Amino acid sequence: VPKLVASPRYYTISSSSYANPDKISLTVIVSTAKKPRNRVYNGICSTYLSKLKPYKDTVSVFVRPSTFRLPRQLSTPIIMCGPGTGIAPFRAFWQEAVHKIQQDNIEIGNWSLYFGCRYKKIDWIYEDEMKDAQKKNALSNIHLAFSREQKQKIYIQNLMQQQDHSAEIWNILHKQRGYIYVCGASAMGRNIKDSLVNIAQEYGNLSEAKAKGYIKKLQDKHRYIQELWS
Repeated sequence: VPKLVASPRYYTISSSSYANPDKISLTVIVSTAKKPRNRVYNGICSTYLSKLKPYKDTVSVFVRPSTFRLPRQLSTPIIMCGPGTGIAPFRAFWQEAVHKIQQDNIEIGNWSLYFGCRYKKIDWIYEDEMKDAQKKNALSNIHLAFSREQKQKIYIQNLMQQQDHSAEIWNILHKQRGYIYVCGASAMGRNIKDSLVNIAQEYGNLSEAKAKGYIKKLQDKHRYIQELWS
């Protein structure tokens, strides 16, 4: 009989090791899907995690290095795009920023956060933390896309293509040599990349081919970093 070997599940850590050296936080949605004949599929790992009892159950984990690294100089402007649980790494970012401001008196640059979810009252996770981080100057701007709050669905990529947002994004990436981080589903990542290409075409007066090349250079220089899943 062959052995059944469980494959690991990868989650992005949603806490800062500087602010919380003895704790690791995860941001996980319990996955469910309707199946034929009124059956419901429950995600194996997310369901398992949701049933763990604090201070009683244990789970085996390992930590691997993240591709999401903040610039060496925290005064560098950054753009963070994370709908839903894609907010995880950016929660770690603003926790670290708050810690650095309070403990080391470091000034944070222009940090803009784009967060999207379906409904404001139901799905806006970490609302209080976001607002508190902004009050403490760890976040400069919080841009919100609630996709189901109006007839026409609005996602992060739609916000980014609005004129005032597009101009600011180009200013941060091109003129201020800032960074952009994207975390979430692969389809969302592709849409945001298309938006960036359009922005480069419009504000950089570039052809489509040159705009795509410009975005590719940002990736090669690790100033455009994505963490995507299917």
